[in-house]
Amino acid sequence: MKKLSAAVLGGAVLATTLATALPASADTGHRVAPGSSFRSGSDVSSAAKMVRTGKIHYYKAKEIRGAKVWGHWYWARKGNGPAFVFLVTKVKDTRGDGKSAGFCYDLWGGKSHEPVRDMCYVNRLGAGKTRRIAGAIDGADHFRVYAAVGRLDTKKHIFYTSLNGPKLRVR
Repeated sequence: MKKLSAAVLGGAVLATTLATALPASADTGHRVAPGSSFRSGSDVSSAAKMVRTGKIHYYKAKEIRGAKVWGHWYWARKGNGPAFVFLVTKVKDTRGDGKSAGFCYDLWGGKSHEPVRDMCYVNRLGAGKTRRIAGAIDGADHFRVYAAVGRLDTKKHIFYTSLNGPKLRVR
């Protein structure tokens, strides 16, 4: 169950803005999802009751020095509720250089969804380890992702990237 880490990649949780000042360095700061806001155990098991209704679409962002990002998405439905997109993204730290690998994303579109720009998830497991993030995209129509490498400021919840890959429009 430790490897099955799920997070909601939409809604108000990820739209929360963490206001901080950038340090005096060349690194670019990106917001990190608050506490990596993973779902609790009960939410994970309730998410497992959904039914996939569409085909699986695979994607892979351009690999950069130190980070590899890939995953898949599909349409799903829970009970008689509305259809939604379920997204799985994996990030692997490919170097033992002391920096963390992560992926940053933009989420926008939909009538009831605030756009999310430059939010990141960070793999702090170390070199050669993969972190899996999965969840429903509620109310958003579009998702764009890119690989990033940098250092995480855990007190300010900012991922200061020193290398970013090109953005890949997933959906």
